[in-house]
Amino acid sequence: MHDIVLLQEHWLLPFDFGFLSDINDAFLAFGLSAVDIGSDILNGRPYGGTAILYGKQFAKLISIIATNEARLCCVKINTCVGPALIFNVYMPYDANDDASYDEYINICTKMNAIFNDSDCVYLVAMGDFNCKHGSRFNDLFTTFMYDCDLVCADILKHTDAFTYVSDDGLHMSWIDHIVCSKSLLNYINDIKVLYGNLCSDHRPLLACFESFVSDVMCTANNAARYAGKSLNWSKASSSDVGRYQLLLAESLAKVDIPHCLLSCSGECDDLQHKHALADYYDDIIRCMKSPLMMLSS
Repeated sequence: MHDIVLLQEHWLLPFDFGFLSDINDAFLAFGLSAVDIGSDILNGRPYGGTAILYGKQFAKLISIIATNEARLCCVKINTCVGPALIFNVYMPYDANDDASYDEYINICTKMNAIFNDSDCVYLVAMGDFNCKHGSRFNDLFTTFMYDCDLVCADILKHTDAFTYVSDDGLHMSWIDHIVCSKSLLNYINDIKVLYGNLCSDHRPLLACFESFVSDVMCTANNAARYAGKSLNWSKASSSDVGRYQLLLAESLAKVDIPHCLLSCSGECDDLQHKHALADYYDDIIRCMKSPLMMLSS
């Protein structure tokens, strides 16, 4: 299973984002909508709309960064090598006019500004850059990488690929990219185009970062190793059961119920509530497992 998933052009309305967190119980999600619901009638579908899904195990490491731009959403993640920004990008299509050109510049400038204003030391931007070698936007794309000291990792890893296929199958191009700070290349051990995933006219890009959040992965690996080592309760004595109950009660007594959840109706889409609920769930699971580790030692 992937740890972080970036979606572009999801077409969701602002009040539909709860759907993203319901796709998989192991993930939390947030996003931005390109739909203007200020008028009574919605005309057509607007371009843009981005979202990021991430595994609940990363909830304590990730914070949301405001962009106020439907084509761009961003998170900060605390890694083992320092804080990094991850941008999910859906750049405008080149309509051969000034408006699309200016919009491309605006989004590049916004990413640069957000990075410079943050305390992050690394930057990763992934998604649909609507840019290929020789295109009108290529100079803007190259300038953005130069200004932020970035490299295009997928182009460095591959010499011949395509990420877009026209509906008639006659035209292909390489317009989706993964750019990152140069020093992060050492942590990328693989980049693939998932040609078998025919979810749209774009083919997803996959990047594997190795030892990027090692502390979290170590915790997850320890939990996974212990999960495979279960106790046979049919052989437990009444003393073992009583001791487990006592240890469990002591552990649960130390867990605080988040105040925001006590006043919540349970039907909201507040991301902070989802984070608090995920943390509360993890605390309870740890309380249930820690006595088992003591009993089995």
